[in-house]
Amino acid sequence: MNLRYHKFAARRRELADCYHFCAVIIGILLCLVCACAAFAEGPLPFAVENRLKPKDAEQFDERLAVEIYFAVARSVAHELNPVNPKDIRPQFTLILDPKERVVRYQSIDNNAILALPAWNAGLFAQGVAVAALGQALSCQELADAAMVGERHALAKRYAVVGVEELRR
Repeated sequence: MNLRYHKFAARRRELADCYHFCAVIIGILLCLVCACAAFAEGPLPFAVENRLKPKDAEQFDERLAVEIYFAVARSVAHELNPVNPKDIRPQFTLILDPKERVVRYQSIDNNAILALPAWNAGLFAQGVAVAALGQALSCQELADAAMVGERHALAKRYAVVGVEELRR
């Protein structure tokens, strides 16, 4: 009886070791799958209509655009609430069209359009910031922020004295 119990206990330990080994392998596989999914290229967080000629269209770098998009969204969220920034994901359609003469941002019924005459990372970043602010703040909050900005700008303008004025 004692020998039988020892065989049973040894077999039980072997099965427990096997289960632990399988659990570790499954955990490693899950980590690998999650890492692959994180680095997989998914859809863009905004829509793109590229009307540029094929030669000019090659300048548009989707990876750079996505990096700029997320960096600007984080920055705007941090500016709006430095202590507890909320996740801002502005929704818009980027239109790259050589017929556009100026940068245009338009938002009608939550259908925002950012139109650029050609790909320009700086102008795209500004457009994302405007879209993020437009979707994060109400119209009244935007108007209040514009008025505060106007007052600060005018106060700074009239507070600065030029060298010629000092010489008088």
